[in-house]
Amino acid sequence: MVYTCPRCNGQGTIKEYSHIRGGLCFQCSGKGKVDRKPRERTSKKDAALMAENSRRYAEAMALYQGDVRLTISPNHPYFYMHAQELAKLDKVWETL
Repeated sequence: MVYTCPRCNGQGTIKEYSHIRGGLCFQCSGKGKVDRKPRERTSKKDAALMAENSRRYAEAMALYQGDVRLTISPNHPYFYMHAQELAKLDKVWETL
């Protein structure tokens, strides 16, 4: 199945990049069509939620830095907890 190129919208060139190889779209090689189905773009709401979760995760990492529960257990060498799991376990995730 052939799909319209999501980068150039089927034009084969991108005006903003006309100074590079005449604006040739590298995704479709100037054909305007691609063989793979284009990924759906992330909505602004989903992007904001992902950014918020990344911010929370970074705060959790800072909060639990050096916590012994983040280190690998000698009894279970393949088991360790992530900072996000610890924050949820300690019920501080929602406050971050």
